Amino acid sequence: VEGADPSSFESVSRHYGRDASRAYLRGKVIPESHGPTFELIEGPYAKDRNHVYYAAEILSTKPATFKSLFTVKQGTSSHKYYTDGEFVYTGRSKFFPGVVDIPSFEKIGSSPYLKDKTRVYRYGREVEDADPESFEVTRRHRYRYAEDKNSIFYQGRRIFCANISITWSPSSLRNNPLSTNTQINCSSIARCSSAATTDESTPPDKPNRT
Repeated sequence: VEGADPSSFESVSRHYGRDASRAYLRGKVIPESHGPTFELIEGPYAKDRNHVYYAAEILSTKPATFKSLFTVKQGTSSHKYYTDGEFVYTGRSKFFPGVVDIPSFEKIGSSPYLKDKTRVYRYGREVEDADPESFEVTRRHRYRYAEDKNSIFYQGRRIFCANISITWSPSSLRNNPLSTNTQINCSSIARCSSAATTDESTPPDKPNRT
Protein backbone atom coordinates (compact mmCIF):
# COMPACT_ATOMS: atom_id res chain seq x y z
CA VAL A 1 0.00 0.00 0.00
CA GLU A 2 1.73 3.13 -1.22
CA GLY A 3 2.32 5.71 1.51
CA ALA A 4 1.15 3.50 4.38
CA ASP A 5 3.06 3.25 7.64
CA PRO A 6 4.32 -0.36 7.78
CA SER A 7 4.68 -0.38 11.56
CA SER A 8 1.03 0.53 12.24
CA PHE A 9 -0.78 -0.73 9.15
CA GLU A 10 -3.46 -3.34 9.63
CA SER A 11 -6.13 -4.92 7.49
CA VAL A 12 -9.73 -3.99 8.29
CA SER A 13 -11.30 -6.21 5.62
CA ARG A 14 -10.43 -7.68 2.25
CA HIS A 15 -10.41 -4.23 0.63
CA TYR A 16 -9.90 -1.82 3.53
CA GLY A 17 -6.87 -1.08 5.68
CA ARG A 18 -5.69 1.60 8.08
CA ASP A 19 -2.59 2.85 9.80
CA ALA A 20 -1.88 5.40 12.52
CA SER A 21 -2.82 8.28 10.21
CA ARG A 22 -5.20 7.30 7.41
CA ALA A 23 -7.52 4.65 5.99
CA TYR A 24 -7.14 2.93 2.64
CA LEU A 25 -9.42 1.31 0.09
CA ARG A 26 -7.88 -1.09 -2.40
CA GLY A 27 -4.45 0.33 -1.72
CA LYS A 28 -5.39 3.98 -2.11
CA VAL A 29 -5.80 6.64 0.57
CA ILE A 30 -9.35 7.59 1.52
CA PRO A 31 -9.23 11.41 1.50
CA GLU A 32 -9.56 13.11 4.89
CA SER A 33 -9.83 9.78 6.69
CA HIS A 34 -8.62 9.17 10.24
CA GLY A 35 -6.99 5.78 10.53
CA PRO A 36 -7.16 5.16 14.30
CA THR A 37 -10.97 5.58 14.42
CA PHE A 38 -11.80 4.15 11.01
CA GLU A 39 -14.28 1.25 11.02
CA LEU A 40 -16.70 -0.46 8.67
CA ILE A 41 -20.45 -0.07 9.03
CA GLU A 42 -21.69 -2.50 6.38
CA GLY A 43 -21.19 -3.00 2.68
CA PRO A 44 -19.52 0.09 1.18
CA TYR A 45 -20.32 2.22 4.24
CA ALA A 46 -17.61 3.09 6.75
CA LYS A 47 -16.91 5.85 9.25
CA ASP A 48 -14.30 7.49 11.42
CA ARG A 49 -14.49 10.25 14.03
CA ASN A 50 -15.16 12.91 11.38
CA HIS A 51 -17.00 11.40 8.44
CA VAL A 52 -19.18 8.67 7.02
CA TYR A 53 -17.91 7.24 3.75
CA TYR A 54 -19.47 5.46 0.81
CA ALA A 55 -16.49 3.57 -0.56
CA ALA A 56 -13.85 6.35 -0.69
CA GLU A 57 -16.35 9.22 -0.93
CA ILE A 58 -17.34 11.38 2.03
CA LEU A 59 -21.08 10.88 2.47
CA SER A 60 -21.81 12.62 5.78
CA THR A 61 -20.07 14.70 8.42
CA LYS A 62 -22.25 13.27 11.20
CA PRO A 63 -20.84 9.82 12.03
CA ALA A 64 -22.13 9.88 15.61
CA THR A 65 -25.77 9.98 14.48
CA PHE A 66 -25.49 7.88 11.32
CA LYS A 67 -27.70 4.77 11.49
CA SER A 68 -29.56 2.24 9.38
CA LEU A 69 -33.31 2.75 8.91
CA PHE A 70 -34.62 -0.19 6.90
CA THR A 71 -34.23 -2.26 3.74
CA VAL A 72 -36.68 -2.13 0.84
CA LYS A 73 -36.88 -4.83 -1.80
CA GLN A 74 -37.23 -3.53 -5.34
CA GLY A 75 -37.73 -6.41 -7.73
CA THR A 76 -34.77 -8.75 -7.38
CA SER A 77 -32.60 -6.18 -5.59
CA SER A 78 -32.66 -4.58 -2.16
CA HIS A 79 -31.98 -0.99 -1.18
CA LYS A 80 -30.97 0.08 2.30
CA TYR A 81 -31.83 3.45 3.75
CA TYR A 82 -29.75 5.33 6.32
CA THR A 83 -29.92 8.66 8.08
CA ASP A 84 -27.59 10.94 9.99
CA GLY A 85 -30.49 12.95 11.39
CA GLU A 86 -30.13 15.63 8.73
CA PHE A 87 -30.54 13.63 5.51
CA VAL A 88 -31.75 10.22 4.37
CA TYR A 89 -29.33 8.24 2.19
CA THR A 90 -29.67 5.32 -0.16
CA GLY A 91 -26.53 4.20 -1.91
CA ARG A 92 -24.33 7.26 -2.28
CA SER A 93 -27.28 9.57 -2.85
CA LYS A 94 -29.42 11.75 -0.61
CA PHE A 95 -33.09 10.81 -0.72
CA PHE A 96 -35.28 13.88 -1.35
CA PRO A 97 -32.98 16.26 0.58
CA GLY A 98 -34.86 19.03 2.32
CA VAL A 99 -38.17 17.35 1.49
CA VAL A 100 -38.49 14.06 3.36
CA ASP A 101 -39.56 14.30 7.02
CA ILE A 102 -37.06 12.04 8.76
CA PRO A 103 -38.86 11.45 12.09
CA SER A 104 -41.96 10.10 10.30
CA PHE A 105 -40.16 8.41 7.39
CA GLU A 106 -40.97 4.68 7.14
CA LYS A 107 -41.58 1.88 4.71
CA ILE A 108 -45.11 0.57 4.11
CA GLY A 109 -45.10 -3.10 5.03
CA SER A 110 -43.12 -5.28 2.63
CA SER A 111 -44.03 -3.15 -0.37
CA PRO A 112 -41.70 -0.86 -2.36
CA TYR A 113 -43.63 2.15 -1.03
CA LEU A 114 -42.28 4.58 1.57
CA LYS A 115 -43.97 7.48 3.30
CA ASP A 116 -43.57 10.31 5.75
CA LYS A 117 -46.22 12.54 7.30
CA THR A 118 -46.81 14.50 4.10
CA ARG A 119 -45.73 12.36 1.13
CA VAL A 120 -45.66 8.85 -0.33
CA TYR A 121 -42.71 7.56 -2.37
CA ARG A 122 -42.10 4.62 -4.71
CA TYR A 123 -38.81 3.64 -6.38
CA GLY A 124 -37.20 6.99 -5.65
CA ARG A 125 -40.13 9.05 -6.94
CA GLU A 126 -42.91 10.89 -5.14
CA VAL A 127 -46.39 9.46 -5.63
CA GLU A 128 -48.31 12.56 -6.59
CA ASP A 129 -51.58 13.41 -4.81
CA ALA A 130 -51.26 10.49 -2.39
CA ASP A 131 -52.54 10.86 1.17
CA PRO A 132 -49.96 9.18 3.44
CA GLU A 133 -52.28 8.82 6.42
CA SER A 134 -54.82 6.67 4.55
CA PHE A 135 -52.46 5.13 1.97
CA GLU A 136 -52.59 1.32 1.82
CA VAL A 137 -50.90 -1.18 -0.47
CA THR A 138 -52.26 -4.57 -1.46
CA ARG A 139 -49.93 -7.55 -1.73
CA ARG A 140 -51.85 -8.89 -4.72
CA HIS A 141 -50.35 -8.28 -8.15
CA ARG A 142 -46.91 -7.81 -6.60
CA TYR A 143 -47.83 -4.58 -4.81
CA ARG A 144 -48.83 -2.84 -8.03
CA TYR A 145 -52.10 -1.53 -6.59
CA ALA A 146 -52.56 0.90 -3.72
CA GLU A 147 -55.30 3.19 -2.52
CA ASP A 148 -55.98 6.07 -0.18
CA LYS A 149 -59.18 7.82 0.87
CA ASN A 150 -59.40 9.66 -2.45
CA SER A 151 -57.86 7.58 -5.20
CA ILE A 152 -56.33 4.33 -6.32
CA PHE A 153 -52.84 3.95 -7.73
CA TYR A 154 -51.24 1.55 -10.17
CA GLN A 155 -47.47 1.26 -9.94
CA GLY A 156 -47.31 4.61 -8.20
CA ARG A 157 -49.49 6.43 -10.72
CA ARG A 158 -52.88 7.79 -9.75
CA ILE A 159 -56.00 6.58 -11.52
CA PHE A 160 -58.31 9.57 -11.57
CA CYS A 161 -61.26 8.44 -9.50
CA ALA A 162 -62.73 9.35 -6.13
CA ASN A 163 -64.69 7.31 -3.57
CA ILE A 164 -63.26 4.09 -4.92
CA SER A 165 -62.87 0.51 -3.79
CA ILE A 166 -60.91 -2.48 -5.02
CA THR A 167 -62.43 -5.97 -5.09
CA TRP A 168 -60.93 -9.27 -6.13
CA SER A 169 -62.32 -12.40 -7.77
CA PRO A 170 -60.68 -15.60 -9.02
CA SER A 171 -59.32 -15.55 -12.54
CA SER A 172 -59.58 -18.38 -15.03
CA LEU A 173 -56.53 -17.22 -16.95
CA ARG A 174 -54.23 -19.75 -15.35
CA ASN A 175 -54.10 -22.20 -12.49
CA ASN A 176 -52.50 -19.87 -10.02
CA PRO A 177 -54.11 -18.84 -6.71
CA LEU A 178 -52.44 -15.43 -7.02
CA SER A 179 -54.07 -14.78 -10.40
CA THR A 180 -57.13 -12.61 -9.86
CA ASN A 181 -59.41 -10.15 -11.57
CA THR A 182 -59.17 -6.65 -10.17
CA GLN A 183 -62.40 -4.64 -10.20
CA ILE A 184 -61.91 -0.90 -9.69
CA ASN A 185 -65.14 0.82 -8.75
CA CYS A 186 -65.30 4.59 -9.15
CA SER A 187 -68.26 6.60 -7.94
CA SER A 188 -70.43 8.77 -10.15
CA ILE A 189 -69.14 11.78 -8.21
CA ALA A 190 -65.92 11.48 -10.15
CA ARG A 191 -67.87 10.64 -13.33
CA CYS A 192 -65.60 7.66 -13.91
CA SER A 193 -66.79 4.30 -15.16
CA SER A 194 -65.69 1.05 -13.55
CA ALA A 195 -62.49 -0.40 -14.91
CA ALA A 196 -61.42 -4.02 -14.76
CA THR A 197 -57.88 -5.30 -15.20
CA THR A 198 -55.96 -8.50 -14.75
CA ASP A 199 -52.42 -9.14 -13.62
CA GLU A 200 -51.29 -9.11 -17.24
CA SER A 201 -52.82 -5.76 -18.23
CA THR A 202 -52.14 -2.12 -17.46
CA PRO A 203 -55.04 0.22 -16.68
CA PRO A 204 -55.34 3.50 -18.56
CA ASP A 205 -54.21 6.74 -16.95
CA LYS A 206 -57.83 7.93 -17.04
CA PRO A 207 -60.84 5.57 -17.11
CA ASN A 208 -63.41 6.08 -19.84
CA ARG A 209 -65.80 8.91 -19.14
CA THR A 210 -69.53 8.17 -19.06
